[in-house]
Amino acid sequence: MLPNVPSVAESGVSGLDTDGWTALFLPKATPATIIQRLAQAASYALDTPTLHQRWFDMGLRTPEPNERTPEYLTTWIPVEIERWRVPIKGSGVLIEWIGSGVCKSLTVSPQLLAPADEVIE
Repeated sequence: MLPNVPSVAESGVSGLDTDGWTALFLPKATPATIIQRLAQAASYALDTPTLHQRWFDMGLRTPEPNERTPEYLTTWIPVEIERWRVPIKGSGVLIEWIGSGVCKSLTVSPQLLAPADEVIE
């Protein structure tokens, strides 16, 4: 994606399998009918040729239809949290939370590292 910048594998790191993702989140009390309607509209938009091409041009993969549901997201996020818990703790990344799961900032400077047990609770 970036000219003259080696990939992670080209930099000597093997076995890294990661993907970026985007999701829509709503307040917990949102009615199921609203959630389903928004999920259907977002899925429909992802199937349009214009959006599909734009994502492709940016090097992004359009999620499969089964990956676009609220149910999928509900099961997938906890798995990803567990998958990345240890690497994030070991990296020294400090996450500052605003509340309700909203991240305010990430600090990666080695001089500002928190003890590993304070990085992710």
